[in-house]
Amino acid sequence: MENISKDPLWLISNELSNQDLMNLCLSKKRYYDEVCNNKYFWYWRIYKKFGYISIIDLLRTEILNSKCIWDILTMNTLYMFGNNREGQLGTGDTKNRSTLTNVMNDIKYISCGGNYTGVITTDDKLFMFGYNAFGELGTGDTDNRLVPTHVMNDIRYVSCGAYHTGVITTDNKLFMFGSNSYGKLGTGDEEERSTPTNVMNDIKYVSCGSSHTGVITTDNKLFMFGSNVSGQLGTED
Repeated sequence: MENISKDPLWLISNELSNQDLMNLCLSKKRYYDEVCNNKYFWYWRIYKKFGYISIIDLLRTEILNSKCIWDILTMNTLYMFGNNREGQLGTGDTKNRSTLTNVMNDIKYISCGGNYTGVITTDDKLFMFGYNAFGELGTGDTDNRLVPTHVMNDIRYVSCGAYHTGVITTDNKLFMFGSNSYGKLGTGDEEERSTPTNVMNDIKYVSCGSSHTGVITTDNKLFMFGSNVSGQLGTED
């Protein structure tokens, strides 16, 4: 990949964010022709960012043209497919999808849980959809949602577990909701929460497992809570 002959415009363009690059290509025909509409630039850009990963080989196939690559990598387009029994694809129905289906645009992050999904938009809004029997969508009830439902603002990260969810705000506050068996929400009890509940502050990462949760603070300390039946909390008991 390093041996690909690179136009000087590639080097300039690769320093830009996706949004800035898109604006440049839409206003400068030369950049559109030689950069944005050139699939080999996108192969190289992915390689520079991620190294050799499986998606590179997938995108090399002629089935995907430059427009598809542009949509997937630059336009923050969300595609969903697979099991849709509980509406976890956000398509407005419960029909399974075996092909990629465009559900939302302007998405920067997604987490797929047991039978539900959480996504964050480019303007930091949290949307949830799918199974909600334990309040894991954070909507204040236990009704499933078949379409993306706005739940919170100013969110930078979401982790969907089997039946519980953790989100981190842009000011590093941790909110938890959903099933609370074994105390995996970290609230000091085992009562379910159907609305986001602030549990900790100064958090930079959260990971929700099936029955336990791990979080990392902004000063790099690890905290664990929830089921420890197999020692998954690392507490030596």
